[in-house]
Amino acid sequence: MALPRSWRLAFVLLASSALASRARAQQAQQAPQTLVLKAARLFDGKGERAVSPGLVVVQNGRIAAVGPGAALPAAAEVIDLGDATLLPGFLDGHVHLTSEASGDWHKDTVLTALRIAPEQAHDARVYALRTLEAGFTTARDLGATEFLSLGLRNAIDKGLIAGPRLQIALNAIGSRGGHADLDPFVPGALAEATVREGICSGADECRAAQDGPHRFGEP
Repeated sequence: MALPRSWRLAFVLLASSALASRARAQQAQQAPQTLVLKAARLFDGKGERAVSPGLVVVQNGRIAAVGPGAALPAAAEVIDLGDATLLPGFLDGHVHLTSEASGDWHKDTVLTALRIAPEQAHDARVYALRTLEAGFTTARDLGATEFLSLGLRNAIDKGLIAGPRLQIALNAIGSRGGHADLDPFVPGALAEATVREGICSGADECRAAQDGPHRFGEP
């Protein structure tokens, strides 16, 4: 059945509006985004003193100009930070962002052992944000279990969470009993569960696990 002319016209207008909205969104994404950070002072590390005023021009996520003489693009968004000092981001050459130490080493060790990897990953998101807000824009993570540092780095790179740019080492490597050997427990105290404790693999082991308690006088 043919649609009334008014309906056809309405559909054309809706389609045109949708295409126009999509085009504007694409243009907005492609257009250079310029941001100007303004503060009372700036220390760029090239000299011994701060300069005034502090200006940093950022285009498409990268610093394009720095200093009082920086040209301010007409379409730039200006953020005035007031009586503050701008300075380059810090770099920390040795971090472990998947954990955070307190004054109680024993408590930290036990809590870390009890936390599953997904919980540690959520904690790492908080530690990464704290590190970034402290002024560290780049860091080297030199060891984490369960590929946690890899997941953290990838999430930051994708823009899913906020954190410093990360260079990672995955597992820490060291000699047995050395600095990278972090097991503080008495040998055998946390031995891997076996058939005797009811952990089995395959029919034969499961039958042995089922018979095990009877051999130790249990009903």
